[in-house]
Order: sequence, then C-alpha cells, then structure tokens
Amino acid sequence: VGKALFDGQLLDVHFTRSFYKHILGVKVTYHDIEAIDPDFFKNLKWMLE
Repeated sequence: VGKALFDGQLLDVHFTRSFYKHILGVKVTYHDIEAIDPDFFKNLKWMLE
C-alpha cells in the first residue's frame, strides 16, 4: 500500500473502518470489530459485560 501511494498508483481496495481510524490517529475500540465480524463482536461484548 505504501509503495503504491509513493508511486502514485491507484489501488482498488476497501479497508476496514479500524484501518482508516488507525491511519487518522483515531482510537480504535472493540466496537469497530462489529463492522468486520458481528458474531465475534457479540461474543466479545458478552465476555466484557
């Protein structure tokens, strides 16, 4: 990804919300997992409560 950006190449990719947040310096939370894997999020939320 970095090399493609450096070379000015367009990439036909879709990143997760947590990846974008990480790039922007925004804190990533376990709630961001919900968009990737709803079942895992549900189980994680159950364990944390």
